[in-house]
Amino acid sequence: VGDMDSDQIVVAALGRPFALGMLYDARKDKLNTVTGILYGAHAFFVFDSEKLDSSSIQDIQGCMEAVVKKIPSFSLEGKADVKLTDEEKATTNKFSCKFYGDFLLESNPATFEDAVKTYQRLPKLLGENGENSVPVKVWLTPLKDLVPTALELKGDICVGLLRKAENALEDQSELDREVLDLDVKDALCFVFTSLKTTDPYLDQMKHYLCSHESQDESVAPQKRDQWYFSGEVLTKMRQKARAFYDITKGLKNSSGFCFLVAAIPNEKYKGATIYHYRDGKLVTENFSKPGVPDAENVTDRRDLLWYACDLNLDPDTANSYLILSEGNKKARSQGTWQSYPDLPQRRVRVFLDYPAGSVSFFKVSHNSLSHVHTYKARLNERLYPGLYAYHTSNYAALCVDL
Repeated sequence: VGDMDSDQIVVAALGRPFALGMLYDARKDKLNTVTGILYGAHAFFVFDSEKLDSSSIQDIQGCMEAVVKKIPSFSLEGKADVKLTDEEKATTNKFSCKFYGDFLLESNPATFEDAVKTYQRLPKLLGENGENSVPVKVWLTPLKDLVPTALELKGDICVGLLRKAENALEDQSELDREVLDLDVKDALCFVFTSLKTTDPYLDQMKHYLCSHESQDESVAPQKRDQWYFSGEVLTKMRQKARAFYDITKGLKNSSGFCFLVAAIPNEKYKGATIYHYRDGKLVTENFSKPGVPDAENVTDRRDLLWYACDLNLDPDTANSYLILSEGNKKARSQGTWQSYPDLPQRRVRVFLDYPAGSVSFFKVSHNSLSHVHTYKARLNERLYPGLYAYHTSNYAALCVDL
């Protein structure tokens, strides 16, 4: 924006659709009306080269600048090399050209000679009556100067406040875009709830630097009542972070789960919390891993997924008639003896980590579960379930996508 001698101002149009008489807020304290428009078009030719020797860049730059200044002097019918010396011709052959502008070209220039030909055709591309031109400069006059009774803008929104609101909306839109994805059934978001509050130490430093007339150089210490000084808050944050990590680790290969981290102000939960979204809707702002349900009454597969683990078959415990594949998640019987290291732990096992546990079996159809049987017993030793594939081409595999 540039000021003229009068109260009239001039702005660059930048391709915007201006029209005479339209209102435009070009100053914070005045509403302006468009009183003049200059039409035209911009064209930029960018010459570049990857064939130059670093030792001769300055010499070639000077030569190329001289050549570019000659472009307007070339005749419309003549070739670009007519007025160039041998040295200048050799220099232009080392450069490529890219075009940027308001013109729609049939083909973009790639060489110096193409650039000259394009430059010569530019006036015709505007059209006989300038119908292909665009606004490039606009003259504005305050509306109050033309209509004394017109309303004046008395105040404006703080730019800093407006930027904060814009950032908050962008952050929320990004979060909504993730949790509303049709492929995402459950989303967990680790939320830092207290990061958007002002830091009293930074505020005090800013106030001190801005107080030029203050004679007191001492700075009063802040009270230690901030959330990050609370041992209880920090302990809960660590617990939430550990729970979030454990669930993420077990469900990292599940396409139906999404794990996010965000900063959302929430005074109810100091420090951090976990938001749980299901099917795009917020279920709770304080998620915690649910207790182990009664296996015989579970009907939704997703109620058990919080306890899922990412398992692999151990090649050191695979039977010699099995071949492991797909990241050691699939065991196939080939009917031929495989050569595996002779290790004492050669058997498939899964560790049951509590002695009074249970093992349940279900029929699974999408998210629906049908209970088949639950094995309950007090176990004095570890329980080792196994996968059995006997006949040739039979296989057993672990589910990859939960």
